[in-house]
Amino acid sequence: MKAAVLLVLALLITVGAAAQSDSTFTDGRFLVERPNGWTDESSDTLAHFVSPDSAINLYAASVEGSDLSGLLDQIAPELNEGSAAPLQTNEIPLPALTWTQNVYLGEDLIALLTSERDGITYVVLVRGATDAFAAATPAINGVLLGFTLVDETTLSEPAYFTSGAFSESEV
Repeated sequence: MKAAVLLVLALLITVGAAAQSDSTFTDGRFLVERPNGWTDESSDTLAHFVSPDSAINLYAASVEGSDLSGLLDQIAPELNEGSAAPLQTNEIPLPALTWTQNVYLGEDLIALLTSERDGITYVVLVRGATDAFAAATPAINGVLLGFTLVDETTLSEPAYFTSGAFSESEV
């Protein structure tokens, strides 16, 4: 069990080589890239990527406020039952956000990362077989390091854009 906790700690603190991505998910609040080779099973509001060997599920979402119960009901209901206590809790400062990581060990190893900004809680949850985490480390680190908040400047027109300065015509 100690080895599993150390593995997850190393997984989420060590900055490994990020896997290349071939698509991006957004819910309008954040952007996250799907690791190359992973299956995309996302919905409109929940990023869900499955490792090539189907041993690891990675979820990313945002929730207004701090109540995660509805989200956890979908992806990790055992954490909502109140009996699950984290084996370990760590702060993980990354470029976009500082995450709080809680590690749980049950049937699966679960790493729940949360970060709050401006009344929105961002969540990354990774679950799967303990022995599969090592192979997935680069892809998971890539998701965490590439997690980007979408703000008004990201979605707005560039400063140099002048409405009406050009016209469109079919050629």
